[in-house]
Parts: sequence; structure tokens; C-alpha cells
Amino acid sequence: MTNNNDIVLFEVDSTDEFDKKTERFVRKKKFRKLPKQLAELNDDLEQGKFEGTRLRSLEHPLKHDVYKLRLPNEDTNEGKSNGYRVIYAVMMEKKLVLLVAIYYKKEQEDVSDNFVDGLIEGYLFAQDD
Repeated sequence: MTNNNDIVLFEVDSTDEFDKKTERFVRKKKFRKLPKQLAELNDDLEQGKFEGTRLRSLEHPLKHDVYKLRLPNEDTNEGKSNGYRVIYAVMMEKKLVLLVAIYYKKEQEDVSDNFVDGLIEGYLFAQDD
């Protein structure tokens, strides 16, 4: 996808896990500012602004890089250290950014590589159907 200035734009999609967790944070935890924060993140990702810590590159079945981004919880004003962690994968050949997982640092310390890989593989498998 390109815009009028021939800048390559990425499509942003999310896993079911990401969507379920986001909905839980908004409904049950009352984190009302999260949708706005994620919309801003989506805008940056669409433009190819990939921030965060690059965790690794994978080969499955296309090359994709996996990042972990620290996102502050603006509802609690506690900063990035006690905010959200967003795991996303960049699939350059497909021009796709996949929002893989989100978690709240106060509830969960980390996610395993196997968990992340399983979510990515599940998404790619579902797209092939």
C-alpha cells in the first residue's frame, strides 16, 4: 500500500489474543485511554515507525522481526515501567505489522518465546485458509 508521496505503508492487524486482552483491559480494568494509545501506535506502525526492543528475527514462513514495546498506562500515570508491553511482528514481504500480544506489567512479568511464536503461527495458519 502506498500513499500519494510514494511512502510505503504497512497494514496493521492483530491476533485474537491481542484483541481479547485489550478488551479485558478496557472493560474490566477500566483503562479507557488504551484504545486511543493503540490507535496512535497503529498510525506509527502503518508508517513504518518501528520502536521498542527488537527481540529477534524469525524465518516462518516469511522473514519477520519481533519487537517488544513499552507503552505507558496513561490511566494510572505510572509511566512505562508499570505500563503495558506490546509484542508485535513486522513481516516486510507482506508489508504487514501483526500486533501479537499485550500485557500489563503489574499483572504479568513476561511472555515466553513459545507463546509468541504460537500466536504468530496461529495467525499465519488462519490466513492461509
